Amino acid sequence: TRRFVMAASSSAYGDTDELPKHEAMLPRPLSPYASGKLAGEQAVTGSGCRHLVLRTSWVWSGQGNNFLLTMLRLAAERPALSIVDDQVGCPTWARNLARASLRMLRQALQAEPAAAFDGLYHYCDADAVSWYEFADEIGNEAHRGMVIDLPRCPDLEDPSLVHDRDPVRHGQRLFLVVGNEEEGLV
Repeated sequence: TRRFVMAASSSAYGDTDELPKHEAMLPRPLSPYASGKLAGEQAVTGSGCRHLVLRTSWVWSGQGNNFLLTMLRLAAERPALSIVDDQVGCPTWARNLARASLRMLRQALQAEPAAAFDGLYHYCDADAVSWYEFADEIGNEAHRGMVIDLPRCPDLEDPSLVHDRDPVRHGQRLFLVVGNEEEGLV
């Protein structure tokens, strides 16, 4: 049995106050990026193929373009960084996302009935943090003594304007189907 595995984006939810996010929530993308990601998910789920869609957030690694590498590059170029505290998400290491995908795929290939694993799952590594907290931790781990300023943000004074709160932390379906044996699975 073949399966299609897709890493998807928590941006499909748009701004919603319902917490935690869960797999059964209706998506409400607010940007062309989010709409495109959701269209990809829908193409996979509507294709009739066996599939696993893992919705995740804030993927980082030591390669490519991502927040971790951007912070390290900017810290080397500037004496101080200004990082907002009004967006919250769950940083996810690309390697752990790959490991979770493989683990799910192995279990899905052995499942009876085969369709038991098809569908949308949430996956992320860490508890929710702000961009500021993530940048601060990057500085601490890199031992670079990064100076990070918290700019005054109008959004912080009006909680209804805060973006991307806890996008995918609670992967209820993943826990029920796969379990919680490895670090990073929720």
